[in-house]
Amino acid sequence: MTSLLPSDHLELWLPWFGVDTLSLAAGLAALILAVKRPRERLLLFLGIFATLYGLRLFQENELVRIVLGLGSSRQPILILTYLIPIPFALFFVGCHFTQIRQRSLWRDDQCPSTSR
Repeated sequence: MTSLLPSDHLELWLPWFGVDTLSLAAGLAALILAVKRPRERLLLFLGIFATLYGLRLFQENELVRIVLGLGSSRQPILILTYLIPIPFALFFVGCHFTQIRQRSLWRDDQCPSTSR
């Protein structure tokens, strides 16, 4: 699997470095908030997802590989690629069931006579 951007034009990787940084920073911020609010599991799942995604993007970035002296091994990228959907699925299921619960509570508040 080859990258879309050629490695001889390293300046093309610089905008992606910004995207990588933003993704990793958002993930770490969500993880910090999840630690401060332990009842918010969705923040934890979102933080894990964004952090793993940011790490994967950093691992795939040619600039980062050259600066840190990392090899071109695809194994860490593949491991992160297969781990990313797990927290995303937990986040999605958590959001979905939260919305269902909120809708059912809303209906009970609107029609108290039907909740008997």
